[in-house]
Amino acid sequence: MHKKWLITESEHGGSLLEKILSKRGIKGQQAIEKFISGTLVDLYDPFMLPDMDRAVKRIKEAITAGEKILIYGDYDVDGITASALLYKFFQDNFSYTADYYLPNRLHEGYGLNQEALTGFIEKSYDLIITVDCGITALVEIEYAVNNGLDVIITDHHEPGEILPSAWAVINPKRRDSTFPFRNLAGVGVAYKLCQGLGGKAEKFLDIVALGSIADIVPLQDENRILVKEGINRLRNTEVPGLNVLIESLNLNSENITAGQVGYILAPPLNAAGRMEDPELGIKLLITDDKKEAKEIASRLIAINKERQQEEERIYQEALKQVESEIDLEHERCIVLSSTNWHRGVIGIVASRLIEKYYLPVVLIAEEPDGARGSCRSVDKVNIFRALEYCSELLDNYGGHAQAAGLALQKEKIQQFREKLNEYMLAEHKVDDFIPALSLDEIINPGEIDRILWEKLDRMKPHGAGNPRPVLMINDINLQQVFAVGKGKKHLKFKLDNGLEGIGFGYGNMKDRIAREKVDLAFQLALNRWNGKEEIQLNLKDVNFREAADSHPVCFKWQNWNLYDKRDCRDKLSYLQNLIKQDKRVGVYLNNNKKHRRYLTRLESDRLLFFSSSSALHKNEQVDELVLVSMPFSLQEMADMIPSLKNEIKIHLLYGREEYLINKRLIEELLPDRIFLRKLYSRVIINQDSPDIIYQKYNRRAVNKGLEIFEELELIDIIKDRWNILPQPSGKLDLSGSMMYNNIVNIKEEFTRFSELAVSNNLFELIKELKIGGR
Repeated sequence: MHKKWLITESEHGGSLLEKILSKRGIKGQQAIEKFISGTLVDLYDPFMLPDMDRAVKRIKEAITAGEKILIYGDYDVDGITASALLYKFFQDNFSYTADYYLPNRLHEGYGLNQEALTGFIEKSYDLIITVDCGITALVEIEYAVNNGLDVIITDHHEPGEILPSAWAVINPKRRDSTFPFRNLAGVGVAYKLCQGLGGKAEKFLDIVALGSIADIVPLQDENRILVKEGINRLRNTEVPGLNVLIESLNLNSENITAGQVGYILAPPLNAAGRMEDPELGIKLLITDDKKEAKEIASRLIAINKERQQEEERIYQEALKQVESEIDLEHERCIVLSSTNWHRGVIGIVASRLIEKYYLPVVLIAEEPDGARGSCRSVDKVNIFRALEYCSELLDNYGGHAQAAGLALQKEKIQQFREKLNEYMLAEHKVDDFIPALSLDEIINPGEIDRILWEKLDRMKPHGAGNPRPVLMINDINLQQVFAVGKGKKHLKFKLDNGLEGIGFGYGNMKDRIAREKVDLAFQLALNRWNGKEEIQLNLKDVNFREAADSHPVCFKWQNWNLYDKRDCRDKLSYLQNLIKQDKRVGVYLNNNKKHRRYLTRLESDRLLFFSSSSALHKNEQVDELVLVSMPFSLQEMADMIPSLKNEIKIHLLYGREEYLINKRLIEELLPDRIFLRKLYSRVIINQDSPDIIYQKYNRRAVNKGLEIFEELELIDIIKDRWNILPQPSGKLDLSGSMMYNNIVNIKEEFTRFSELAVSNNLFELIKELKIGGR
């Protein structure tokens, strides 16, 4: 699947690391230092969270009075770790053992439910503390409160217009919250409660890191500190269950990474909630019995293998349904259902389908008592808002912008599919359903070395919100390209300077990559092999810059977008793809032969061809500009900008051929000092005839030179003949000719513009245009 590549300009200069951090919102030396070296002392005061003071007071009163407290969690890793955190914290700091409850995904679903609350009331609980849930449970919490239960909510999901009538509602996403960071995980909010209660919570940061990474919250601000410190503690964890699980999964605890936590350590815990009983997960985290921990870890790993098998089965069935039921040309979301799907696994399958189709996906498990679905979305589509649009068809729904859950009646599934597509068509453009790859910076191969890798490595831990930097090398021919691995699925290559790269899954592109110029998007890695350490390029994507079907690299700065398709071979196909998107496109083309050919091949009233900026009518507005030919100057290009509506979008299709054409025209029409001296010698000194002169030199250059000589009063031109006037004393002095001085200025401007127009980095061109345009 071809991706759009996007690179934005840093508002700040400095080193490569400083530029990358600036683009991620980390600007200034103080912010950079906190990002790189921040510690627990940099965490915010927990009492900045709304209701923290009320919650702390009530919990301390309950513990002092010996009241019965229940921790109500969730069945995913975030909910399991948040529950374990509070349980262990109460024991460790207050010698108080709370009870806990994790709802069963299959029988109870997400969040608080009235049946469970009734049981708590009957067992005479005094206080319930929710973790990772509760923010939308208005009815359930009102029922609890009316029956004498106090409820403290700690949650990180989006709140509705009305907050539950709980004793305290701690959520950084509350509309009235002034807490500086909104994106804590559920376990992160629970950690803030521990901070507020006092005592030592730092010893449990390994649990906090596990839940935060598993919930894919952005590793920025407080999350980054919690995860960074938590991974350090995880490498020497004092939690017996974590030690056993790490050993059972054959991980090296001393070098464990955020990636390993997310992709290897967390899934067995998640599988418990998906497939069986989430209590297995919390028991692993709170037990002090190593034998029990080994038994639980073994069971969790076995459950996870069952989950993987079930996931693959559902995935294959879903693929067949997509082929038979979904019109991928016209539908903008995938909604599928089956009576044969496991509710606990469909969310993972939905994520895999997005990787393949890049459309929002809703998979629904049809069950005897109704239907329940998991939703996953693409970057520019807020699935929670989409569910709000369809709410009249749903019994229940909740979640985030990128992931949500729902319940509905089976007979409404088809209506829901149609309604959801209606929303997608009305609210989103085709471009929103094309995957994008964000590039951090353009780099030259010569800049890549161990020192650069070490600087960028300071950005760890990587994850959501802080991905490993993606760098770009553009317009390059690769060396020694060959397929490797089982089935030749992977690609190895070298750059001119000897740097090696690996592209996993790119083996089938070997022949094309070997013969064409490409742009590379990659991450730097340190490859350790046979006792050696070498810098390696890990390929993230490859862009065939000459192919019309590869999306251009978009250079974006403020409201400016320059789409780099320079040297595109099939410019006609590229234009055809543009007009399919129902856009009014202005096409700059100053070659008459090409113009005629384009007109015969591209019959569309969506295209406006023009050969100079003055040819664009003042009242002619276009959505986008395409430069098939290369302008001669910065000013000429800047003069085209006012024709654009709203956001500035310019596609650069010219290339080396168009540059050379312009260069030749400039040389022919605008003779330089050397040519003029030769011509002066022939015309003035030797007094050669016009026939001899025109045979020897380019006619247009000669005529321009003669005009300059006439301006300098060296000759007098009458029709096609010239008369030699009295020779001046001394050498030829061209400084007195306004025409020659204008030629010098035009050539200097052409040279300056050409350097910007053919540069690998187009941001300088954008900035110069912004000064010269609007």
